[in-house]
Order: sequence, then C-alpha cells, then structure tokens
Amino acid sequence: MSRIYFAAILAGAGFAAAAIVAPLSAQQAASAAGEQTRAEALARADQRFDQLDANKDGKLNPDELAAGRAPRGDAPPPPAGATPGRFGQRMFARMDTNNDGVVDRAEYRANAAQRFDRIDTNKDGKIDAGERQVAREAMMGAMGGHHSMSMQDGGAMPPPPPPSDPNTGH
Repeated sequence: MSRIYFAAILAGAGFAAAAIVAPLSAQQAASAAGEQTRAEALARADQRFDQLDANKDGKLNPDELAAGRAPRGDAPPPPAGATPGRFGQRMFARMDTNNDGVVDRAEYRANAAQRFDRIDTNKDGKIDAGERQVAREAMMGAMGGHHSMSMQDGGAMPPPPPPSDPNTGH
C-alpha cells in the first residue's frame, strides 16, 4: 500500500513541477539569482500588453483586459463582450490615467513601473524572492486571505504532503 501511495505522491509532484516550470520559463525575466530588474519588469509588461491587445490597435479596452485575465480555478474565461466585474472596473479605471476609456502602452507601463517600485522595498532596482513574498502576503491580507494566484502572478503552491512511514503505511 505504501508503494502505491508513494507512486501517487511522485506522480503528483511531477505534475506540480510541470505546472511550476512552464510558467516560470515563460517569464524569461527573472535572472538566475531569482531577481528581476526594473528593465526586465517593463519588458515583461510590454510583452503582456502585446498579448492583451487582441485587435492590435495599441490600446486596451475593458474587454481586452478582462479577457486577458487568467481564469481562476475551474472558471471558464469571460465571454467576448463580457462586462468586467467590479474589481476589473476599478483596475481598469486606475490604469486609465487620462480617462479616455482605453489603456495605452504608456499607461500600462506606468502601472507596471509603479507596481515594481512598490514591491522593491529596499530600492535597489531589483525585486528578490523576499520582496516578492512580502508583496504576496500583503496582497493576501488585503484580499482577506482569499487568493487564487497563478505561478505566473507570483503565487506559490502548497508543499506536498509528507511521505508515508514505510513501517506503518501512514
């Protein structure tokens, strides 16, 4: 029985590793030391803007921004033309600094720069793992402890269960 349990843990760990590695390799911004510079963060924001700009007009409308949000849990992505929720509306309004109803690249980059500066608490021009963790905890606190962050967003997976004791099978 413990062999089956152990095999299940290994299989689960393999799937978890694949889920972690794919988004991390897609980031391409973090250095080998796990740090991200401001320039890397802004380059990543430019890449994300290009992905979100579905009609390639150089502007993000509320629908493009809402459609680009990764679905949480088993929720399907929002349908085309769906009205963004209250959180999405506030986020869009915060990014649309000139209130013209769209977010252009400059506004999107400015938001990314502000976010970087807020997380870079020691102001060394890099975000390290410790600063990311503090930011993650602050976000979880602000959300009342409820979160569903993907690895691409900097979320963390819970640790795997401890291996069973081969003597007891538990």
